[in-house]
Amino acid sequence: MAFGHLKRLSSLAALTAAALFMGHIAYAQSNDGPGSLGVDVGVVASIGNGIYIGEGVGVTYYPSLSYETELVTLSLLEGASVQLIQSGPLTFSVDLAPREHALSQSSTPELAGIERQETSADLGITASYDFSDALDLTLSTYSDVTGSSNGHEIDLSLNRVVYVGPLPLFLSASASWQDANLAAYTYGVRASEARAGRPAYAPGGIVTPSVSVSTGLPLSDNLLIFTEASAEFLSSAVTQSPIVDQSTSLGLLIGVNYSF
Repeated sequence: MAFGHLKRLSSLAALTAAALFMGHIAYAQSNDGPGSLGVDVGVVASIGNGIYIGEGVGVTYYPSLSYETELVTLSLLEGASVQLIQSGPLTFSVDLAPREHALSQSSTPELAGIERQETSADLGITASYDFSDALDLTLSTYSDVTGSSNGHEIDLSLNRVVYVGPLPLFLSASASWQDANLAAYTYGVRASEARAGRPAYAPGGIVTPSVSVSTGLPLSDNLLIFTEASAEFLSSAVTQSPIVDQSTSLGLLIGVNYSF
C-alpha cells in the first residue's frame, strides 16, 4: 500500500502527515501476524513556529486512535476514509476529514478580536496512482461542509519511500491550492476585525508548496516510535497579511504508537 493516498495538507499539515505515516506503518506491522485488530493508539508531540504575529515556538500534544482495514480508515486525527475503486495502480477514495484552524488557538494580544472556529470538517475525494510500491502521486480535493469558511482546497503530492540501510524514509513534496474563501479564513482579516495597525485584508486564492520527511523505528512487534520534519513555504499573498509575520512554517513531530 503506497503511503500517500490519504495525505492531506492543511493547517494541520505536518500532524496529518505524521499520523498517516504512523497509521500505515502500524497497519503493515499489525497485519504481519494473525488475529490483528487493526487498532492503533498513541500520542503525538507537535513542535512548530507560529506563523501569526506575536507567536513563538509552541508544543502541542495530540492523542491518537485509529482503526484501519484494506478499505476503511477511521482516525481521531485524520477522520474517515473509504476506498471506492481500485483498478490496477489507480485508487479512488472518499474522505471526511477534520481541519484544525491554528488562528483560533492563538491568544497573543496582537490577534485579539479575531475569532475563528477551532475545528471544521471537509468532505473530499482522493485519487492516487502507484508507480511502484515506493512511489505514488496523489490528488485530493476538499470542501468545507460545516459552513465555517465555505472554502475549497486541492492538493497534489508526490510521495516516495527510500531506505537508508534498514531505516525507511518517507519523502513528500506537495503543492496545495486554497480558494479565496479558505485563504481569507486562515490568513485574512475581516472588516469587523480591522483596527489601527491591522487593516482588513484578503489574500485571494493561494498556492502553498511544502516538503516533509518521516521515519520510524519499531521497538517491538507492536510498538513504534516515529518522527517527521516538515516545511511549508508561504506565498507573498499570505506574508503580506497584517497578522502573519513568518514566511515559512516549520514543524517537528515525535510520536509513539501501539498496535493491537
